[in-house]
Amino acid sequence: MKSNLGKSIQDKNIPFILETDLLYSSIIGCPNPPTSGEPCTQVASILPSARGFKKHNEDYAIMQDLVSSGVFSDREVPYGV
Repeated sequence: MKSNLGKSIQDKNIPFILETDLLYSSIIGCPNPPTSGEPCTQVASILPSARGFKKHNEDYAIMQDLVSSGVFSDREVPYGV
C-alpha cells in the first residue's frame, strides 16, 4: 500500500498507513477488474473491520492483512494487496 499523501509512518519499525491517507488514493493496475466496464481507479471505502484498534493523531491505522476484505475500490471490488 502507498499513502495518498506520500507519508511514511512507522511504529516500532513496522510501517503502516492511516485511513485518511489510503481513502481516495489511486489504484494503479487494479488487481480485481470488474467483469464489464472500466477497471477500478481509487480506494472508495474502508470498512471499520480493516482498522487497527489504536489511533495515531486521531486517525486509524489500516491493517494490511485485512485490506483484501475491508478496503473497496470505486468499482465495489475488494482491493487486495
